Amino acid sequence: MRIAVLSKKHLARRPYDRWLGRPGVDVLVFASDEDPAASALRDQPDRFASFALFDNWRTSCAIDEALILAHKTEPIDRIVALSESDIVRAAHLRSELGLAGQSPLSARAYRDKRLMKRFVKHAGIAVPDHAPLDDPEAFRKFATQNKGPVVIKPAGGSGAVGIRVFPEPTAIDLQAAGANGSPHGAQGWIAEEYIDAPMLSVDGLMSDGRVVLSVVSKYTNTCLCSVQHATAHGLLQLPDSHATALRAASFTQDIVDALPQIPGITSFHCELFDSPKRGLLFCEIACRTGGGGLNDMSIMSRGVDLDEWTCLGQADLQNGSSLPACPPAPPLYGDIMIPHPGGTLIHAPERCDIPGVVSFSVHPAVGQSAPKSEKVSQAAAQAIFQAPNFSTLEAAYIRARDWFDEELCWEQ
Repeated sequence: MRIAVLSKKHLARRPYDRWLGRPGVDVLVFASDEDPAASALRDQPDRFASFALFDNWRTSCAIDEALILAHKTEPIDRIVALSESDIVRAAHLRSELGLAGQSPLSARAYRDKRLMKRFVKHAGIAVPDHAPLDDPEAFRKFATQNKGPVVIKPAGGSGAVGIRVFPEPTAIDLQAAGANGSPHGAQGWIAEEYIDAPMLSVDGLMSDGRVVLSVVSKYTNTCLCSVQHATAHGLLQLPDSHATALRAASFTQDIVDALPQIPGITSFHCELFDSPKRGLLFCEIACRTGGGGLNDMSIMSRGVDLDEWTCLGQADLQNGSSLPACPPAPPLYGDIMIPHPGGTLIHAPERCDIPGVVSFSVHPAVGQSAPKSEKVSQAAAQAIFQAPNFSTLEAAYIRARDWFDEELCWEQ
């Protein structure tokens, strides 16, 4: 069996040789040269059957051509792609080569917010009013019906990159938005009514269209607000039995039902608005593991590495494995990320002694400079903490937020 892996980043955190290593399996890695770990692995030929580095990862056709050539030399059986920017590419390669796995339509539905929301709305699921900016008639109707604040988003965006808020639809410069294109592969933009409501994250695994693991968390701040104002961004797990968690899990299954099915097991990251007046509303969903500390929190709280299970699912190597049984009352975990405000870090703590903190990191090193974060995952500091109940978890987040505010010093 030959498995091709498209690896845009984080090879140090994704040990494909361990995950896929078994007799009769050859792993071919196609990696980005921007990943520092990739260069080191290239010099270890015994780790993989083949290993190739590529520049200009997002736009290069050389990656596709190299994989197709490898298939012609000796057939490839499966393609694994865990990064969001690779999901559509992998689906098209599978289609061209006649391989099993996620289809191009399904990949685009989980990537392009315009297509995604069309499927979900058609299923009768609550979605904020929206319109693609490249459809003048649809946008005129949207502008007529919405007089309040609106946001525009890249159709293939993530992490709040490129999102802008306008006081009303008429303030949107359609020509400028169209000219900017999308930085994430799905061309175009979408306009959407601004929803001022708390947000939830639902993360887990689905198998052949059925959600088999879901963990619901509450955002302490929206990704957009955190990036715009360089303020702390937190994610706090809710107990599985919490009424909001039960509603969100059921709502997420409805969303998965509305979208083209993905065969096998894959992770997902779904974001919902929890409006006090309108109830749950769909924001977006992706068929990949959420960023920040979400996967680490899944490992700690459920014993499930979402990336590993997705890798094995795409490679068709679960071999009947079942998910670990969830403890009857697992501890709750939270994550806090501090975005780069821009400038030089002049002081940072060497350790964190806050009760409940289980991991802690600061980037860059003292004396190094960094630009202001453009997306929420570009964190200057991060910590994961645990608590026996939600109120204690909230208190731990506040302590960590205030501690980082005091300990991190920047020179603009």
